[in-house]
Order: sequence, then C-alpha cells, then structure tokens
Amino acid sequence: MADLAMLIDAREADLLAWARSERKKVTPDGWCGLSTAALMFGVSPSTLRRWCDEGLPPEIRTRDVKDRTQFHVRSVAVYLIHAELSAENS
Repeated sequence: MADLAMLIDAREADLLAWARSERKKVTPDGWCGLSTAALMFGVSPSTLRRWCDEGLPPEIRTRDVKDRTQFHVRSVAVYLIHAELSAENS
C-alpha cells in the first residue's frame, strides 16, 4: 500500500510540475480548471465536460466555483494510476 501512495505522490508532483512549466493555473491547494484537467487526462475539454455530465468516477474530486467545475490534481493522479494499474492487470 505504501508503494501505491508513493506512485500517487509522484504522479501528483509530475502533474503539478507540468502545470507550472506550461503556465497552467493551479491553486495553491491543488485545484485546476476544466481545460487544465482535460490536458492532464489527455482528452479534450468537451470530452471531460461530457464525462462530468455522465457522472465522473468517484475518485475524481470536483468542486464548483462561480459556475465552473474545478478538479483536484491529486484525484486526477489517483484516477490515472488506477487506470494504468487496471490496464496492466487485464
């Protein structure tokens, strides 16, 4: 379990470093907007918006601020790690 936590920590750090290098907006407490999150997921903003409408997986934390959905970077990292591990095991 410690290995999984380390994987998630590393992925979160990678995502935050990428966001800084690309001058993407991420709040100090780790929240980003739909466009930045879409880039992290590797999908278009319209695809991520559709996923939101259809109901995101529960591990993806979101909040609404001024009628805009924000995504928590750590939850994006958790989702990506989960997807990679699922793909390896199938």
